Order: sequence, then structure tokens, then C-alpha cells
Amino acid sequence: MAGMGLMLTACSSGGGTDTPEPTPPDPTPEAIPISLICNIQTTTRFTDTSFEDGDRLGLYVVNTHNGQAMPLQATGNQVDNQPFTYYNKVWTPQTTVYWKDENTPSDFYAYLPYGTTPADITAYAIETEIDQRTEEAYQQSAFLWGKMNKVSPTESPVNLTLAHRLSRVVVKVTAGAGFTDADIEGAGVEVCLNHIACEANIDLADGTVAANNDSRSSLSFFRDVGNTFRAWVVPQTLPQTDDFLTVTIDGTTYSADTETFTLESGKQHTVTLILTRAGGGIQVSIGDWETDDVDYGGVVQ
Repeated sequence: MAGMGLMLTACSSGGGTDTPEPTPPDPTPEAIPISLICNIQTTTRFTDTSFEDGDRLGLYVVNTHNGQAMPLQATGNQVDNQPFTYYNKVWTPQTTVYWKDENTPSDFYAYLPYGTTPADITAYAIETEIDQRTEEAYQQSAFLWGKMNKVSPTESPVNLTLAHRLSRVVVKVTAGAGFTDADIEGAGVEVCLNHIACEANIDLADGTVAANNDSRSSLSFFRDVGNTFRAWVVPQTLPQTDDFLTVTIDGTTYSADTETFTLESGKQHTVTLILTRAGGGIQVSIGDWETDDVDYGGVVQ
């Protein structure tokens, strides 16, 4: 009995020492996925009001460093040319991408339509269709680009605005002497812009477009409602020629000349053609999408 009492005392003494519980580590913050809501700066793309199901854009995300912007690179950014696909008003990434952390702001760059990652981020190759007579070819020729600086990490979608980086040329064909509006509406009409560069490089860091002047060709327009025709065109300076525009009506081609002028990125140039069978031929006047006060008028004999 005595031995047992000593044993119990020893056990009681040892059990009285409190061992502190280990302090749990701070929880690791969960990575925040990047999501997008995109808008179009103008009201002219594809359906001319909105994106369409199946549209794909490419996204680059560049982290700032000590509050300073860092250059966009072809690879090695926080996000490198991640494709997002539009469906049912939602942009879904091919693979989920994340912010660096909860605190580091980032610069966002996006472009559409999506393409393979370029070796040179300052010279991404683009081109318009030469024949835009179908709506599909017209739609495929558009190119949009957008950038947002120092976007703070957020669980909400980043609202990114894309803008057109090409020019859009609209041609309105109207009746002059020897024609009626009914003649034109019932005729087979084709419009071409000639001596035009259809290939270019765009700097994805700043949206600047540089035409490849070795790629000049004739570009056919899409016929919109009535006697209005439109096409997406690489921004460039067009040389003075005697066949700046050609309009073919039921097999007869009329040519219009013009002074040298510049098609600007993100602007629309509206050309009104007045068709005559005698006298002055075709008279050309041009309006603008944004401000453009240059008169590109000309007459064809």
C-alpha cells in the first residue's frame, strides 16, 4: 500500500505541470482569381453594339514594383497572353489566373481577336481581310485594344474598356445626274479602296499601329443597309491616285481620285459618292467619325 501511495504521489506531481498549446500559424491568404468585364469604347464592332458569343481576347497583366509601372514583356508577366472567351455575357479564361497578392497593383493589357504570343511585344502582326464583302469577313477584320493602369487587387471583375485601333471607312453611294436611287438600290454594286496596306504591326504596350506599306492591295467593302458600304482599314497615309475609290455598278466601273490623306486609328471616315453618267463623273466628299475636317473630294471623268 505504501509503495502504491508513493507511485500515486509521483504521478500526481508530474501531471500538475501545464504545457502551453502551440500558437497556430497565420492563415495563408487565398489567391485571388482575376476576372473581367469588358466594354467597347465605340458602338461599332461585329454586331456594331456588343461582343458576340465565341469572341476571344488575349490578356496580359504586369505587376507594379514599389509603386512603379514595369514594362510589358512577351513572357514573364503576372499573366501572359491568357485567352478569355465571351459567352452569355461572361468572359471565361482558358485557365484561371491570379493576382500576385492582396496588395500589389497591376497594369492590364488586352486585345481582340486573340492570337499566338508574339516574340516581339511591340510588333504584333495584324491584317484586315482584302475581301470584306461578307459580314463575316468584315467582322474578322476589326481589331480592338485596351489598357488599365495600376488596378488594385479585387475579387470583383476588372472593368476593362477596349477601343478600335483600325480606321473604319464608310462609303455612301447616292444618285446624281443620269441615276436614280432606285437604279442604285436595284443594281449590283461593289466598292473598292485601292492602293491600301492591309497588313500592319501593333505595339501591344501602347496600341500604336504601323502599316506595312509593302502589302498594298485593293480592298472590297461590305454592303450594309441600302447603299452604304463599310470596311475596316489599317491606319495609314494614302497616296494621291487617280483610282482612289472604284465603284462597279452592273459591270461598269467608275473611278474617283483624291488628294493624299491619312486614315487615323480609331476614327471613321465617311465618303459620299455621287454617281453621274455624264459631266463630272463621281464627286467625293468625306465626313468623320471623330473630328476630321479634311475634304477628300474628287471627280472622275
